Amino acid sequence: MPQAQEPRSDAREIPVRDLSGKKVSPDILKYIPQESADYYKFVPIGIKDSALEVGMVDTENTEAHNAISIIADKLGMPFKIFKISADDFHAIIDDYKNLASEVNKVLSEL
Repeated sequence: MPQAQEPRSDAREIPVRDLSGKKVSPDILKYIPQESADYYKFVPIGIKDSALEVGMVDTENTEAHNAISIIADKLGMPFKIFKISADDFHAIIDDYKNLASEVNKVLSEL
């Protein structure tokens, strides 16, 4: 039986990923710095088959594609891009902020 195909976002054949209600693990967030995520509007969303899955709001942004390539090269791992909604992007950026506040809380308790 053929596998279900993910919806496609545009002519570049970039699949769409719906992250509604899903959390991204702090272990995944560490792959892309929050500053890069904010600036380029892309976020790590998972690891599958040893490849970093990256969600992008604007999949046509060449500068963002170049930045992902540089990050993936530094990590020594391939990547796969998915189109995500602005709402999903902002939810993951909030996860970064929540992670930072948790780290600060733990550090202040020490």
